[in-house]
Amino acid sequence: MRLPWADYGSRHFAHYYYVNKMQSLYLWGDDERAMGTSRDSSAYLKDSAGMLHAAEHHFYTALILAKRYPAMPRIERFRTLWIIRRTEKNFRRWARRCPQNFQSRLFMLQAEIYRLQRKPAPAALACQQAASDAELNGQLHLEGLANELAGRLYREQGQERLARFHFEEAAYCYRRWGATGYLPHFNERYGLTLANRAGSPPHDIGHRWDLETLLKAAETIAAERRLPDLLQTLMNIVIENAGAQRGVLLLQESGGLFVQAEARIDSKDIELMQRLPLALASDLPQTAINYVSRSRETVILDNAGKSPVYGRDKVIIERRVRSLLCTPLLLSGELQGVLYLENNAADAVFTEEHVFLLRHLSGQIAISIDNAQGYRLLEDKVSERTKHIEKQKAALKEKNSELEARNATIEALNERLLNENRVRRLAEADLQKANEELQRLATMDSLTQIANRRCFDDYLAQECRRLERDNAPLALILCDIDHFKLFNDRYGHQAGDECLIKVAQAIAGALRRPTDLAARYGGEEFAVVMPRTGAPGALQVGKLIQQAVADLQIPHLGSEATGFVTVSIGIATATPFHKCPPESLIKAADAALYRVKENGRNDIDLQSVA
Repeated sequence: MRLPWADYGSRHFAHYYYVNKMQSLYLWGDDERAMGTSRDSSAYLKDSAGMLHAAEHHFYTALILAKRYPAMPRIERFRTLWIIRRTEKNFRRWARRCPQNFQSRLFMLQAEIYRLQRKPAPAALACQQAASDAELNGQLHLEGLANELAGRLYREQGQERLARFHFEEAAYCYRRWGATGYLPHFNERYGLTLANRAGSPPHDIGHRWDLETLLKAAETIAAERRLPDLLQTLMNIVIENAGAQRGVLLLQESGGLFVQAEARIDSKDIELMQRLPLALASDLPQTAINYVSRSRETVILDNAGKSPVYGRDKVIIERRVRSLLCTPLLLSGELQGVLYLENNAADAVFTEEHVFLLRHLSGQIAISIDNAQGYRLLEDKVSERTKHIEKQKAALKEKNSELEARNATIEALNERLLNENRVRRLAEADLQKANEELQRLATMDSLTQIANRRCFDDYLAQECRRLERDNAPLALILCDIDHFKLFNDRYGHQAGDECLIKVAQAIAGALRRPTDLAARYGGEEFAVVMPRTGAPGALQVGKLIQQAVADLQIPHLGSEATGFVTVSIGIATATPFHKCPPESLIKAADAALYRVKENGRNDIDLQSVA
């Protein structure tokens, strides 16, 4: 078979496909095709070096060979056993480095080697070790496979009861793993008819269960605030609707599970708040309850006495428990308690409808119990506080007058402090505003609303220092309004101020980067500091400034240039890693500006700092 992704050079994913196909074929018992897929997969091993599915290839190849071993000729058996042992040796080395990934697989390979050597006892032990290790690491598929291998081993030895136990455990693991399509084949292959241990509700449950009952039950439980009332209401609802003869509620505390409520169908009285540790509850099947509290999963037994897992529990035997349901109460993934129900009159009492009710109520039950416990804690604190108050009441009564006087004094002082704090906060706010205004005035020209000379000097000095260490140039532009004295003489100083404001805003508006600084240098002169800008960039900005001023169209009949306000621009640039004091840069820009004025104004000249 040619894989479509092989045409695109994705050999890694091709190998992943073959390994998964080999695993599926092995599980389904198609050993001949599984062996052929293993041979196809081996062609891609070099493309998956160091990946987990490369190890999976060797693992399942060894399992397939072990399964085919009995039907092989004697010569082929020798080579097959050598391959399996070599694989086991590799997994032993890998397991030392990462036991979480390889230890359970190593145990299974060892179990198969023992089986082929006709050593059933160590083979069974290795299977059990593999299942335990897989359960510890949450590897459901490996736990199921280890139990399946154990079941085959016991069936070969004629121990059908043990074989069935392990097959049932394997089926349970496969179901939890999500291999629902494989389960019917597995059950038919090994002769199993397993009940749904997970207690999943049927898809059509909504047609058979009274939704109104569910809503009323949830509403009733949610309405209770005190823990004893909640437990009584809860047990009444459970006994009435779940078909149980007996119900026990255990709540989780720091020391473990404690029995806190018990109800029976033949008694109107409900035992509450016993706080009996589970270890001392001699009439409860602790194996089932401990499993539920540890795994957070529901256990449902149609006939507990016949269960291969729990049928040997002393309590189940003595009480002749038939139908059993045990479910965890979880809140945000944390165990709040365990609800235990039993019926000793009939088998399979806890139907899917009952399980559906309890599953949907369990969340509300856990929330209500948590709320009630918090409410009880609050009540205890209030009660303790009340007793303390009552104890001190006599002494406080004598000092009541004195305390009232002191209280009046404190209130007056408190009011005074509040007023002082209010005044202080207002003063702080005013001071903050004044500081901000001072900072603004210290760095901004009051007329043109751009940076002032002080701000310009500080910024230029900073950028000159940066020039020495950064690999970036620096440019300075000096602008002078042409014939501004004549403008003032002709149009007046108020018009001159308006002209300065417009020209300043035009210069600032021509800048495109936040790092460029426009400042009033003095009188009708303006300056622009442009970090990381060379001669071409500075010339471009100079032209933009000249055009922006020209676009203002401010009349200036005293100008010899155009009849409108114009500016002369001198530009100085400094190269990177070059020590350049601010005075040198200003001097160069001023010299360039002087040349423009000598040559008729309204132009740009550029000079580099040597």
